[in-house]
Amino acid sequence: MDARPESDLPAARAEFAILRSGAGLVELGGYGAVFVEGPDALSWAQGFLTNDLRQPVGQGCYTLAVLLKGRIFCDVLYSRLAAETLLFSTEAGLGPELAEHLDRFLIAENAQIEARGSSYLRWGLVGPQAAEILASLGIAGPLAIGGSVALPGQQGWCLRSAWLAHRGVALQPESFDLLVPAEGAEELRSALLEAGARAVGAQALRWLALTHGRPGSRAFRGLLPQEADLEGAVSFTKGCYLGQETVARVHYKGGVKKMLSALSGGPPLEPGTPLEHEGRAVGSVLASAVVPSLAPEALHLACLRLEHRQPGNRVQVGAQSIEVVVLPLSG
Repeated sequence: MDARPESDLPAARAEFAILRSGAGLVELGGYGAVFVEGPDALSWAQGFLTNDLRQPVGQGCYTLAVLLKGRIFCDVLYSRLAAETLLFSTEAGLGPELAEHLDRFLIAENAQIEARGSSYLRWGLVGPQAAEILASLGIAGPLAIGGSVALPGQQGWCLRSAWLAHRGVALQPESFDLLVPAEGAEELRSALLEAGARAVGAQALRWLALTHGRPGSRAFRGLLPQEADLEGAVSFTKGCYLGQETVARVHYKGGVKKMLSALSGGPPLEPGTPLEHEGRAVGSVLASAVVPSLAPEALHLACLRLEHRQPGNRVQVGAQSIEVVVLPLSG
């Protein structure tokens, strides 16, 4: 559902256009920054995330923390900042939950886990001009998801984010996360705005993320990676990790009956709203909003049975009919 009051929506629509044509600077409060540090950090963490964390320093990947039965706990942007310093970034407010989840499995290893959401701030820089603006400030924006570079003169990093990833692959427009200590955040923000970035709100970024099939980490919780259409965040060659048996079995033998799909039509729907076809339940809504590229119709992300997710198919919400569309939306 749209988070802003109705009177603020025209401003958010203008900000959405900035993200698509220029560069928008978004404050992302309550940042979920979890650092894992120590000699055993990499070898230990490799057993609790779905993708291969054995990346060179300065690189990373999009990955998932899953539970014992393979269902998603949260999605994670992983960056290897130094040989013994790993950063796991997740949705606002979920950092402490992720740290607590991982800490349950840290027994005798020489590693420390710390959620640092209060000491760091994050800015999202999104749009086709984002890399150019960073370059004008001497920041070489990394190209691959999870890639990181140190910010000049600050104890912070520029990360290639996964806000606009689809199936774990980075798409246009470019998106970066700027992670900085709280005391240096305003100086960096001012420099980015002077270089041509425009301040935008989180609502506009949420709309853009929805058009790329990104309903938010909380919406993914409880789904299998295959149901969330996130096999791109999974390595099937890395070896064992928590939940790996189920995830691998589904990959090699099949078995999911529903998958993330996009539909358009009607007003926004509440998460959990059931979808039907000829009176039979065929899925449920994960997230929904009227995005400017489809207005006045709403865009709905839902987990939909496979036989109904082909583009052009229609399902019902009460007396209303909505249509399956292709992601990512280009309009």
